[in-house]
Amino acid sequence: MNGAARLRRGLGAVLLWACCGSCVAQALVATSPRTPEPAGAPRLKLSTAPGNDPGNGDPGNAAAAAPEHRLASLLERPQRCAEAHALDLRGPVYIGQVVNAVICQQAGVRRGTGLAAQAQAALDQAQAQRQPALSVSSGVNAQSRAANSWEASARLDWVLFDFGSRDAGLQQARLALAAVLDEQRVEVLTALGDAAQLFAAAQAAYGRFDAAAVNLRTAQDSARVTDARHAAGAGTLVEKLQAQTALAQSRLEQSRASSQWLSAAGSLAVAMGLPAHQPIEFTPTDADGNAAPAQNIDLAALIDEARQRHPRVSAARARLAEAQARADAVQAERWGSFGLNASAGRTRSSSDSEVRGNGSVGVQWTLPLFDRGALGGRLGDALGQILVREVGVNDALSQVELQVWQQGQALLGERDGLRHSRAVLDSAEASLRVATERYRQGVGGFNDVLTPQNAAANARFQWVEAQANLRRAQLRLAASVGRFGPLLRF
Repeated sequence: MNGAARLRRGLGAVLLWACCGSCVAQALVATSPRTPEPAGAPRLKLSTAPGNDPGNGDPGNAAAAAPEHRLASLLERPQRCAEAHALDLRGPVYIGQVVNAVICQQAGVRRGTGLAAQAQAALDQAQAQRQPALSVSSGVNAQSRAANSWEASARLDWVLFDFGSRDAGLQQARLALAAVLDEQRVEVLTALGDAAQLFAAAQAAYGRFDAAAVNLRTAQDSARVTDARHAAGAGTLVEKLQAQTALAQSRLEQSRASSQWLSAAGSLAVAMGLPAHQPIEFTPTDADGNAAPAQNIDLAALIDEARQRHPRVSAARARLAEAQARADAVQAERWGSFGLNASAGRTRSSSDSEVRGNGSVGVQWTLPLFDRGALGGRLGDALGQILVREVGVNDALSQVELQVWQQGQALLGERDGLRHSRAVLDSAEASLRVATERYRQGVGGFNDVLTPQNAAANARFQWVEAQANLRRAQLRLAASVGRFGPLLRF
């Protein structure tokens, strides 16, 4: 009887091993854990796809039909942020819309709108200098022991010729406005880098939480197998404790991944102008795992493009031209200006009630003969500013060239990293499947499963990090070149 009982227990344990072993194998392909989310808000589904597809007719995706075009227009006119509409949470929100929302929430971009308005007002004032100035005045003179009088007059002043001073001032104002707009575009590109960092961090945190859930289920199934083997007398207590340790470690990693994901999601939501508790979910896309072959990167051509069109370089050149226009305006002041002035008035006295009229017209040449060195000081200041701005142009050229080179090399490295991490993940999962099947058949010990199980868990984390790093590198290279689109074709 004792032998038969042991035989029945052994057969039951074998069946349990087979069942639980199949659970471990099935856990390898499970990739859809529940995402922790606060209640009371609609879910924001972020898609890592570019968003060029109109959404197959879905009205919720209509706004995402051409995000690259919208981002390019935002770079040309940052003031379009004031025309931006609220995100439609009924359908997937694409990466271009996320970047657009983050950019429009940046303080530097919003501050630039006010600076541009100030520069435009200065330009309007410079243009108004070409127009005549007309003023009127009236008054009453009252005296205690004399007749009172009333008078009214009008005066016209018009600068006819000033040897180019007004033209230089107008050019200076125009260049100042162009520089402010380019500096605002620099802020837009800086915000693009920040958006890339936030989006990649959120994507990586979500992927780590997803992978941690898969790892937890694998560890749970492995623990059930070792418990069954130990109960049947076919496994050791050491194997059972090793499985419990791996399970506890998986739960710890999932807890940390959940906390990191909620923190990253809150940071991204706030940057997009949404509440920090806004639930966010990344929708899986084919582009995440089966991306089209990447195009070759011609860094020399990208560097030339950046040196020609990057807003940082354009702003530096506009500031240099502004300083030159200022020097021209100061030099033109040496010769003064020719102006026309005319006045007319009426005076009436209470003593005789007679209205007397007066008027005059004159042309005058105002020439500064001696101004105690004020004009020379302003000219020296303007020439010194030209030297400073020339250094600024050279520095801007060097900076954009270095950034393009660094971000280009980073993107090439992330491409290789993505390919290698995919190979590591495939190899680790294949190794885990083989080890699990061998353990299910009673060949080998739990250490033969535990080692590939840990390797597969690390490989899943590396894979999601590689995906996020590649997306971040793509966006940062676009920002370093000075353009938004195409965002995902580098």
